[in-house]
Amino acid sequence: MIRSWFAALLFILSPNTFAGDYPFAVNGVRNGVQTILIASNRGPGTVSVHLDVTGSNIGSNRSLPIVAVVPPNSEMELARLFPAHPGTSQLQWTTSFMLGNINAQADPQALYRLPYLDGYSFTLGQSPGGHITTHLTAESRDAVDITMPEGTPIIAVRDGVVVRTEARFANQGALDPAMLDKANYVEIEHFDGTIAQYAHLRHGGVIVSPGQRVMAGDIISYSGSTGYSGGPHLHFAIQVTRMDSHNKFSRVSMPFMFYVGTPATAFKSVEGLLATADYGSRAAIPKMPIPPPQASQSTAVVKVRQASGQESGTKVKLEISGPYVDFIAGLPGWVLYAGTVAVVLLVFSLLRPKEDEYSRNEPRL
Repeated sequence: MIRSWFAALLFILSPNTFAGDYPFAVNGVRNGVQTILIASNRGPGTVSVHLDVTGSNIGSNRSLPIVAVVPPNSEMELARLFPAHPGTSQLQWTTSFMLGNINAQADPQALYRLPYLDGYSFTLGQSPGGHITTHLTAESRDAVDITMPEGTPIIAVRDGVVVRTEARFANQGALDPAMLDKANYVEIEHFDGTIAQYAHLRHGGVIVSPGQRVMAGDIISYSGSTGYSGGPHLHFAIQVTRMDSHNKFSRVSMPFMFYVGTPATAFKSVEGLLATADYGSRAAIPKMPIPPPQASQSTAVVKVRQASGQESGTKVKLEISGPYVDFIAGLPGWVLYAGTVAVVLLVFSLLRPKEDEYSRNEPRL
């Protein structure tokens, strides 16, 4: 009796992970009439894998298809396949995988420090609930953009393990679909299975390596403008890996809370918020920046009686520049009244025609 096994292995990597090489594979090992499928995760991050088997006359020790979560730096037996009945069998298996744990649940108590050094202040840009221009998909809908000069040190917002990095793309960011997969980035997995994503980093600006453990506050990279980017900024997101009803993996961004101060004061990212990284003392919740004071204007009408007996009105516009508005507003009421009367009298005296000008216009006898 001849049993022939035809095996093909197909790997599918979703582009949502900033596609790159990751040391994960599913291999078939022959053991007599059995083929043992083993997932091998040689990388530092958790991997979710989907395995399906097709062919004819196939038996399995597990129900198919199989979805599994493989810990970092480990191997896992996924299934044992064998002929279901005597005779010729054909076998083909396909796998898809993505970095991340599909069962991960974000810690509801987790807070995230600002991703830049103490003392630095930046205005938060594109944020959930604000004016959205590029965060239109599930992987970025809860992401935050922070505009900052190129080369700004970027720090870890939470303790974790670096699971993937990219730093080879040049600083030639553009809002061009061709640049979508050309962003430099760092991804850090936290203990609850969430993954922090720091993107659009400077060419060569990543200073950590996969497998490295980092603490909140450690410098991990420098900001830039790579990939699908309209200018220097940091794209920051907290993500989890999920699988849909069609067995397709994807990254999904999650809501999160920043914090400042010691003890921590939590706040939600809002577009336009000026946030200062202050972790050495008690800090207040960041507020929207106060717009510069505008000049205060008022208009008065000064009436001047001419020689003919008619009155002509002259509009006088008084403009008070911004720095003096607060000063004047704090003066006592009687001072404001007296000052207003004095100004009106001064304007009246300047606009009133001189007597000799009247006399020159009168007819001579």
